[in-house]
Amino acid sequence: MCELYAYLVLTNTLTPHAAIQERTIIFDSFIIHLDEIGESAYRGIMLGGLHGLLELIPLISVLAASRLREDAVQSDSVLQDREGAAKSRPVLLDTYRILKARIDGWSLPPLSEQASDLSIIAPTNCAAAIKSRYKERRIAGEVYRHALYIYLSASMAGQICTDQDVRVSLQTRACAILDLATTLAEPSFDYTMLWPVTICGSCLTSKSHQDLLLAALDFSRYHMGHVKTASNLLKLLWDDPDPRAFGPYGLYFVIEKYKINFCTL
Repeated sequence: MCELYAYLVLTNTLTPHAAIQERTIIFDSFIIHLDEIGESAYRGIMLGGLHGLLELIPLISVLAASRLREDAVQSDSVLQDREGAAKSRPVLLDTYRILKARIDGWSLPPLSEQASDLSIIAPTNCAAAIKSRYKERRIAGEVYRHALYIYLSASMAGQICTDQDVRVSLQTRACAILDLATTLAEPSFDYTMLWPVTICGSCLTSKSHQDLLLAALDFSRYHMGHVKTASNLLKLLWDDPDPRAFGPYGLYFVIEKYKINFCTL
């Protein structure tokens, strides 16, 4: 039950923390320390062994909010470097570097530590099926890693990402997510992949890439309402000429502008 709750909280954290009152989420301590979730026969099924990555989502959300507050105070004095990190207060830069190092250093736990929950979700409880599921988890991990890099770099860029090198970097990672996610046997855009795919979509500027993502969302297995809402959200983002309508901040901007009630599950 705790893992399901954590999943719901994490995958609905798309905007800077507390930026939208109706979307303000209280982060329980175990949300940012997912290893505190107790052991059970089903532990890992919802989070897919990606605990070390997923627990960074709320931390980046809080960093994004801090960066925006600083932007409001020092909008004329904040510059960006090529990595997207603002020339900002040391505490924000330190947090940025720590979070980036954690993303860099993450690796999927070995198969031996995940065999029990993989055997539950594998179509047959055989070694080949379990290895296949483990391979898919590895791909999913890289999808989330790219999405977190986007979330982190874009958060430090503030409201508008003006550095073209940073924008290109974000778009490159978005294309990598699109390539990886569409290779999964079951992309699961209905649930597990919707958070990173939405982050990905926020940085796509090529019409062909946008159309590919919309087609993938439309092809999702269960045709659930929140997937359609995600598609509509991205269309509004792409069509909006405001320079703020780009990246994860752009998602917040469009959600607030059009009063969209968006939930990833």
